[in-house]
Amino acid sequence: MSGLPTGSFLSSALVLGVGSGVAAFVLGVGFGGLLSVMEGRRTLDELTAHRAALWGFVVGAAVALVGTIAVASLMDVVRIAESILGLPIPIGLQLTAIAAGAVSYGAITAGLAAATVSLAKRSPSELQSGSNESVRALLVSNEP
Repeated sequence: MSGLPTGSFLSSALVLGVGSGVAAFVLGVGFGGLLSVMEGRRTLDELTAHRAALWGFVVGAAVALVGTIAVASLMDVVRIAESILGLPIPIGLQLTAIAAGAVSYGAITAGLAAATVSLAKRSPSELQSGSNESVRALLVSNEP
């Protein structure tokens, strides 16, 4: 009976964690930079969640596109997949997969950007009067 190779699992988890952290850092810096360049003359009150979502989508899709192309070319993913399947993968299918990943990642980051701006615009009193008990408990626990 053979089990999972522990060293391999831990190193894979570490690589995944570090990679996710780097991606999150790049997304945060990219979003903050793009937001300050494109919306720098507006105050937070003037910034809408829709505009933040737009810039979040742009950054998320761009990071996904660049990351996918870089990883695929560095690791020769298409050649490996073709050797496993035993047949060529059409370029149209490859481009569709890359575009779908970029749109998905862009949609996720657009939602996160809109939510971040919406929460940042709320005052503590608005958050306390809300119906969400976990937010209220968090605010109460942070009071001196």
